[in-house]
Amino acid sequence: MSINLKNIGSYIFVFSLLDLLIFPRVLFSLLLPLSLIFTICNLPFRMKKKELFVTVLFFFIMLTSIVCGLILGYKTDILKNVQRAIQLSSVLLYAQLFIDYELVQTPIRKVLRLFFLWLFILISLFFFFKDTYISLISTLYPETLEYLDWNMQTLRMGYAFSDPNSFAYLTCMAIFLMAITEKNKTILNLVWLIGILAILLSQSRGGLICILILFFYFVIAVQKLSNTIVLISILFIATLSILVMYQEQIEVFSELAFSRLESEESVGGGRADKYTYFFKNFNFLPFGVGYELVKDGVEFRPHSDLIRLGLSYGILSFPLFYYFIRPREKEHKLLLLIVIIPFLINSLIDDYRLVGFAILIFNLLNEKYYSKRRAEFSAN
Repeated sequence: MSINLKNIGSYIFVFSLLDLLIFPRVLFSLLLPLSLIFTICNLPFRMKKKELFVTVLFFFIMLTSIVCGLILGYKTDILKNVQRAIQLSSVLLYAQLFIDYELVQTPIRKVLRLFFLWLFILISLFFFFKDTYISLISTLYPETLEYLDWNMQTLRMGYAFSDPNSFAYLTCMAIFLMAITEKNKTILNLVWLIGILAILLSQSRGGLICILILFFYFVIAVQKLSNTIVLISILFIATLSILVMYQEQIEVFSELAFSRLESEESVGGGRADKYTYFFKNFNFLPFGVGYELVKDGVEFRPHSDLIRLGLSYGILSFPLFYYFIRPREKEHKLLLLIVIIPFLINSLIDDYRLVGFAILIFNLLNEKYYSKRRAEFSAN
């Protein structure tokens, strides 16, 4: 990728991919990625006024919601509420980047290949050298420390996330981006194998749904039948080999997975209960009460961005957030489907890596769409 000041947005985009997918968190206290500094510094030179207006409006609504929560007497952590508002609104600035789609395709492939190679190394350590894996993850991604021991006890791989579900969704989005940019079929097939194994290790049901959607679309609906047969055969042989080689470990893994399901239901915080509470207390107001929610005197964790946005920031937060992920073409709609699953049953917005990566990909697809429209307009 040749250096040209007009393409600075493309350079920042590629660096942002590296930052979100692999690099450790540098701005630890702010819950923000390092690449956002370059994105913000680029704003005075090139900006998208509509996207910036929506971002500022969203930030204003989040701050106003925090004030409303204080007025109503909610005893919550003000610093954490403000921190979360800054995190989400700042990450939305990734939509400000002007990207040359043709220019970044090769760098995207290189970054994603490096990411999946990194995942393969970590998966190998997770299987065969657990102490080394724990030491490496705790050093590079200290934000995972709170739940790292618990995840290891339940044999769940979380990578750079405290919640392994977030790792599964990040992997699915990386596979999506790889599938639309990678031209080498052999590498792409290897990526599918690594990605599927990573999602299985995360024990994420939502992640499994996402990878099945991507698999049926890209492998069965898009690729030729011969490639589909080859990939399915590889997956079948690999799965059979793992079942034979690690029968005892898989039995333990299954028992832990089922015990986790039972514990989730017994806590009294099942998703059905949370959605029932949400609809009974639906917030039609333009503001909420801030990020931290309280129910019956204790912190309420919705495990759903739909519930979080509605109760925390009011009804206007839905169209404002949707503005950044609205679909325009078939690829947009497929990515939106992948994003909607964590949005409804887990969380997309709670971790800067996950929501930042999603915004970057949507922005890339938008730039691709606009580039095609400009080419069509010039041709006419």
